[in-house]
Amino acid sequence: MTPPGRQIVHLAGVGDEVEQGLHPLIQAMQFNRQLALQQQEHENTIAAQMLAHMLQTPGAESSPAFGALATKLGVPTLGPSIAKARSDEERRKIDDINTYTEGLSGLDDKSKSALRVSLIAGVKGATADIQNSLFSAMATGGDLSTLEQARLDNLRANTAHIQAQINKMKTEPGPMDQQHAADILHIPPQDFVQGANYVDVLESILKQKEADPGRTIVNTAVQLMTQFRDIIGRPTITPPEALEMSRNLYRSLFPKAAAAAQLTPETAQQLSATRDALQIWQGVIADEYEVKDAQGRVLKKFKNDGDVKTYLGHELKTLYPLIDDASLNLLLDVVQRRVHE
Repeated sequence: MTPPGRQIVHLAGVGDEVEQGLHPLIQAMQFNRQLALQQQEHENTIAAQMLAHMLQTPGAESSPAFGALATKLGVPTLGPSIAKARSDEERRKIDDINTYTEGLSGLDDKSKSALRVSLIAGVKGATADIQNSLFSAMATGGDLSTLEQARLDNLRANTAHIQAQINKMKTEPGPMDQQHAADILHIPPQDFVQGANYVDVLESILKQKEADPGRTIVNTAVQLMTQFRDIIGRPTITPPEALEMSRNLYRSLFPKAAAAAQLTPETAQQLSATRDALQIWQGVIADEYEVKDAQGRVLKKFKNDGDVKTYLGHELKTLYPLIDDASLNLLLDVVQRRVHE
């Protein structure tokens, strides 16, 4: 049997003994080449991860380190391209902020200027705490709730642009999507919660009509209540934990509203109803849209999700009478979406 690699070193006039002696050398060279290729692949992977991490810092694409990594990966023009795109995006956001602040009524010029400067600082990468300080200093005692409302309004003013980013995250998911969504929400790195679906939270905020930051915090707690589940889909956090997590999430974006958010009897019932609705709806789907007793007898059969929603709405209203109709409809919408993910 011809040893592997023998033909590689077979030359006219070379005897078998020489050829046999060269064979281990060739094998060693092939092994070293394979190791070199693996090392190169590993280095490229590390370089790509470093680039992805650097992109979370505005301006990093113009640094020498970014350029060296991009060149190593064979894309030397990546930095300038990203810088231009980021610059165009910044200009668009600043134009939106100017339009928004100019159209505000009921605020004096000093407060408008404070809003404009603090919001633009956010576009340039300033943390929410710095934005708060800028606003307070320029507005000379202006209420931070004005800035909170401006942030929420400005977020919604960018709905079309942000929604396009969300759609891309969902169709082409990437490892940094949750971090990117958290950045849009102005979540500080220390408040980032692993496992939270910030993409979903961001989309829900854009879609909800609620304009009160306090209500937004409660509605997000409803979202979080359905996100953290065990292997069979049961919620793993309690109503107080969900509200606290939402308060921390919005602590920098809505500092005044987050500090004031409390687990009132109404909020406790809304979050408990969310937990119950999720478990019941999942059970109905598992039982082929039927409700059965302990003996397996069919007590109720549903035609579709609309029937389930109507049934749960009636049952939850009886169990949790403090929930208003708007809150009940919101939590049922969230649960319906979650059980079909």
